[in-house]
Amino acid sequence: MRAKRVLTRPRGWALLVAVVLVVGVPLFGSTLSGAQVALPTLTVTKVVTGAVPPGTTFTVRVECTGIAPAAAGGNATTPSSVKAQAPVQTSTITFNAQGDPTPPASNVVTPPNVPSDCTVTETATGGAQSVSYTCAVGSGNIDTNCTNSQSIHLGADSSGNNTITVTNAFPPPPPPPVVVSPRFTG
Repeated sequence: MRAKRVLTRPRGWALLVAVVLVVGVPLFGSTLSGAQVALPTLTVTKVVTGAVPPGTTFTVRVECTGIAPAAAGGNATTPSSVKAQAPVQTSTITFNAQGDPTPPASNVVTPPNVPSDCTVTETATGGAQSVSYTCAVGSGNIDTNCTNSQSIHLGADSSGNNTITVTNAFPPPPPPPVVVSPRFTG
């Protein structure tokens, strides 16, 4: 009965919180000995140049393949040059004519496994003359690197945001018509 009365006092709650923090009992999903780390994300952005026809949409496929932990460092049965594959996650992102994801924020992908290799491929270009890709590693990402302009390796110690930008180039809009006014003399 005494313990029940202690927790009804402000000092009793403070004591309980102090004990939980010192002992390292999980509190709000983490412990002192091993805090949970957020997984890295990959944001796919769209840039459009030129005259994009109204109603145009673009479709981008993101495929992330997890690398099994044993393969990440190599061991006696798996040489480090061979990557054992974990499950593959495929996401499809749609962008409108202005380059905005539809629905909003659907262009952020979090692979279920890290380390992971992700590749971005535009499958519906909207009739663009050309498509190009640019990869950028976010600050503070350890063991994360762009393997080429449309692929990224997300390292096991990464937790930040990374970006691959897909640029679609359309022809420039036609010049406005020239209006000539007749000259009257006389």
